[in-house]
Amino acid sequence: MVRIAIGTLAFAVVAACSSAPAAQTPQQKMVGKWTCATDTDNIVISGVFDYRADGLATSSSSIEVDAGAVKISLTSDADSTWGFNADGTMTEKVTAMKLTSAKMGGQDMDKDMVDSLVQPMIDGVVGEFSTTTVTFGENSFVSTTEDGIVTTCER
Repeated sequence: MVRIAIGTLAFAVVAACSSAPAAQTPQQKMVGKWTCATDTDNIVISGVFDYRADGLATSSSSIEVDAGAVKISLTSDADSTWGFNADGTMTEKVTAMKLTSAKMGGQDMDKDMVDSLVQPMIDGVVGEFSTTTVTFGENSFVSTTEDGIVTTCER
């Protein structure tokens, strides 16, 4: 009886070790929290993005704008939907975005300036779709928009 148990256990161990892990789909690889950064034309965006298996995502981001003499720093929280298309590209849509802080030259921006300058930019992002090409690494991915804007993300 002991020999049968040991033989069965040995077979189970060998079978478990020899079976290759199932390949993950891009959707499965994307699920989880990522720290991402985008640097383009005087704008740097960085933050934590949490992609859920149900196709929803949340993020908290910092947006730094360098307009020469004027430097603007924003922080925001956003909700979005996401998914991979049949051609392998990924589509995201921002469904909500809340500005959590706005500074100009290191000082808090007054409400009138936020309402006239920043809020229209935030409102313009909500409802917009973006399509990107995604390349996965071991614990990272690079996302490139149709316009060539590159975002790098790491776990």
